[in-house]
Amino acid sequence: IFTTSGTKQVTLTISNGSCFNTVTQNITINDSPTADFASTAPQCTGVGVSFSNIGTTSGGWTYAWSFGSGATPSTSTLQNPSGVVYNTAGNKTIRFIITNGICSDTIYNTITIYQTPAAGFTFANNVCGGTEVNFTNTGATGGSWSYSWDLGSGAVPATSNAENPTGITYATHGAKTVTQTISSGYCSNSLTQTLTILEKPVADFASTAPQCTGLGVNFTYTGATTGIWTYAWDLGSGATPATSTQLNPSGVVYSTAGNKTIRFIITNG
Repeated sequence: IFTTSGTKQVTLTISNGSCFNTVTQNITINDSPTADFASTAPQCTGVGVSFSNIGTTSGGWTYAWSFGSGATPSTSTLQNPSGVVYNTAGNKTIRFIITNGICSDTIYNTITIYQTPAAGFTFANNVCGGTEVNFTNTGATGGSWSYSWDLGSGAVPATSNAENPTGITYATHGAKTVTQTISSGYCSNSLTQTLTILEKPVADFASTAPQCTGLGVNFTYTGATTGIWTYAWDLGSGATPATSTQLNPSGVVYSTAGNKTIRFIITNG
């Protein structure tokens, strides 16, 4: 066994006690590599893992990696491959070979890949202000996951740790950015969606009544809502016209006396 590499002079002597002969030759002992590596694992599915050769690094060596099941790429000839992504969780057996074509060394090590949760949720969109909104998780479920919600501006409550937050109301209208985060304590995933809360109108009006039969009555919208709304008036018995879609109908004449019930609806659809 040679403990060092290089050119070695080997001499063979043959003798019968009286006569002898000697021959000398040179032989070459190549370096033997040491295969060893480190990695950035444990890691989550979908996140790149980097591998570093911490064995033999100097000399004209070649490298062969096999990264185990679910890896992309599955193999490499780089000394320090990076960005290896696993699409499945579990223990992965890594094989690393260093060789110069004559001498080689192989090491097997196991790394752990954790599952990245799927994030997803549904909700009823384009709801009126004051209407309760429920969010339904369509991502990862089960006892091992935790949930964190940022429910957007004006939300009551503003955050939640429920898997399926319900009964959320919004104090203001407009586009609300809702973010769901699902975590296992090691791996997490987030999804952001936009919820639109429509302005809720205020239906209120004044009129020039009381008035006499045969004389026009004017109606004026006194709510505080602005925007693109439609209006529907039912002006009561004996009215001409009986209905209107104007914001402020005027000149409504009643042919009969008495108390008249006026219904006013404002809507954006």
